[in-house]
Amino acid sequence: MLSLLYSLVRNLRFGTYGSRIRCALLRRMGVKIGANTFIGPNITIVHPECLTIGNNVSIHQDCYIDAVGIVQIGNDISIAHQVSIISFNHRFSNPSTPIRNQGYDIQKITIDDNVWIGCKSVLLPGTHIKSRSVVAAMALCNKEYLGNEIIGGLPAHHIKDI
Repeated sequence: MLSLLYSLVRNLRFGTYGSRIRCALLRRMGVKIGANTFIGPNITIVHPECLTIGNNVSIHQDCYIDAVGIVQIGNDISIAHQVSIISFNHRFSNPSTPIRNQGYDIQKITIDDNVWIGCKSVLLPGTHIKSRSVVAAMALCNKEYLGNEIIGGLPAHHIKDI
């Protein structure tokens, strides 16, 4: 019932009011959300019970988060529009079974404090972005990054220290 209600209000545009309604519903659905968090319109969250969001976080329009493998978002985070955070991969090792029937491998995704994730970036299973990092727009993150750095590219790599 709560997920149906969230689907009805996830597109409300009313600025901070819409965000407050979305945050309240997501908390009831099991998301651990800190103070001063902004959840923009049209955010899709799958497996909300496995998602933790810290304080002073903004998640902007059209983001997709599948937290089946656990997603932890720290404090003072800005996630730009159209970012995808996906904590599972399809298995595909058995050639005699269709890929869609082989199950999934799940891994945790962690975003430490003070990180900015640029628009249209993708975070894949096992990604760990350490503190004081900037993820360039359209980066594909798939490993642990050291922190205090700008990362970008396909796949994402160290561009320069901050």
